[in-house]
Amino acid sequence: MNNNSSNAVNSGTQGAYADLKLQKLKSKQRRGGGPRKPAVLSIVSAGRCGHRFSTASKVIEGIGNPKRVYLEITENALAIRTCSDPEDGFELRTDGKRYFVYSKDAVEEVTEALGLDFKGRTSLSFSEVVFVNDGDDVVALISISGVSQAELGGDHSRGDLVK
Repeated sequence: MNNNSSNAVNSGTQGAYADLKLQKLKSKQRRGGGPRKPAVLSIVSAGRCGHRFSTASKVIEGIGNPKRVYLEITENALAIRTCSDPEDGFELRTDGKRYFVYSKDAVEEVTEALGLDFKGRTSLSFSEVVFVNDGDDVVALISISGVSQAELGGDHSRGDLVK
């Protein structure tokens, strides 16, 4: 943008928008196969300060709204369960409707154990969750490697609680 166009935009002069000679992009946004399910978990691995798990509120509500959680792994899922010990597990932080666990070591451990690939990206998102009972606890199992809900522990679509 030349200096005159910039000044016209900043000063709010009538007709400045039309003088910009804007051109619509030819590119289209690409989406893979149909509507997407909302992410219930995103794992972020970005730089020195950007390692975290971001979890949807329905996951945390489904396990009883704890302040701290345990993270556990299987060969194809990440499990999130309530932790009542204030000296153990991971603290949950909130921002709007998302809950966060900040831990570079935990992100690296899960990345290695589950063979996640962050090449060319800073986050991976997952949308399949099943809630299962373990004694008195409800555990959220989040499919990491495309495993179906039936293989995770039940046919409980969209996160219905197992009773």
